[in-house]
Amino acid sequence: DRNLAYGAIAGSLFLLITYHIVMYSAVLTGRGKSTQLSQNIRNSVGWVMKHREKSDAPSVTLAIQTFRNTILVAVFVGGNAFTQAFNFADGYQSSVGNPIEQARYIVLAALLFGSFLSWACVIRFIAHLGYLIGTLSHNVPPPTSPVPVATPTAVVDGTGEEAGKAESTAPQKPAKQIDDPHTAAVKECIRIMSLNMIFFSLGFRFLFMALPFAFLSMGGAGLIIATAVMLFFLVLYDYGYQMITISEVDLADLKL
Repeated sequence: DRNLAYGAIAGSLFLLITYHIVMYSAVLTGRGKSTQLSQNIRNSVGWVMKHREKSDAPSVTLAIQTFRNTILVAVFVGGNAFTQAFNFADGYQSSVGNPIEQARYIVLAALLFGSFLSWACVIRFIAHLGYLIGTLSHNVPPPTSPVPVATPTAVVDGTGEEAGKAESTAPQKPAKQIDDPHTAAVKECIRIMSLNMIFFSLGFRFLFMALPFAFLSMGGAGLIIATAVMLFFLVLYDYGYQMITISEVDLADLKL
């Protein structure tokens, strides 16, 4: 039924987009600390601070391998997403006369292009981070802003004699501490690493959202069922890690 297919397309897009808007809003505002993405962002901050405190050869080698593996994933997945998105966009003309199939092609092409753009951002952030991570071991003494110098003047009493010691005509202002290049590099690394985590997640999210529309060829009912299964998977994907608990006994067994 064509009306069922149109309703399934609109309903699936609404549910999937709304879920991700709520989830990412919670993560960005700090209310979604129970999600796996928030945990990954916090771990990335610890990763940067670890390389700030320890910049020996093994740590630098591990960082380079991490960057290389991330870029390989981004190139592979993003490249395939772009190829498939282009094929769906190009196949739009071949489905003239079948509006449901055309709508399917439009949705799939848009979501896959979104995945490609997310992976392109991941490559950009990792390339930038590769240069910044080397500056964490370069320590520069923090500069301070200039302090206004007060001009001392003598205080004269009523007899014309200088009374006591000199006083300042201007109040003393404390020196303003300015972030040194080392601290600025650490902050920039943390910011870029957090953005990388978000776009890395988005690259897969667009693929997850596109998957149910592959079942639209089976009719509107197929799309509805696939969307329900995908939403269930996303809830487990984002919040399911909390089901794995580690007790004090487990830590004792691991000698931690």
